[in-house]
Amino acid sequence: MPTEFTFTLFNTPGVLAEVGNALGRKGINIKALVSLSMGEKADLHLVVDDADAAAAELEEYGVVFRRREVLEIPVRDEPGALGTLADAVAEAGGNIDAAYLTTRGTVIVAVADQGEAAAIARRLSARK
Repeated sequence: MPTEFTFTLFNTPGVLAEVGNALGRKGINIKALVSLSMGEKADLHLVVDDADAAAAELEEYGVVFRRREVLEIPVRDEPGALGTLADAVAEAGGNIDAAYLTTRGTVIVAVADQGEAAAIARRLSARK
């Protein structure tokens, strides 16, 4: 399963560039990203192609982060697609903590319980 990293940074010019450049120098590709500014701080969620390398780089960079497995679910670009996906998550007993689109036509979905995540993945694959 893909791994999401969540951490808080100071909301200053260039800080996102620093993180992106630090990961890029190590050959780590960002697959999905959401950044939300809240005054002087910004919360960043990202999914990368090499979670272990990203963890090492973020630690070296001095970032305190949370790491968790997430679902990456294909989604069609059409009306109602999000509702269908969210229904499947709810039917499996899951509550979505975070959801964001990727540039690859998928949605990253984070739920609190990994058992729920496995049930959701099974339910969604059965619908195909």
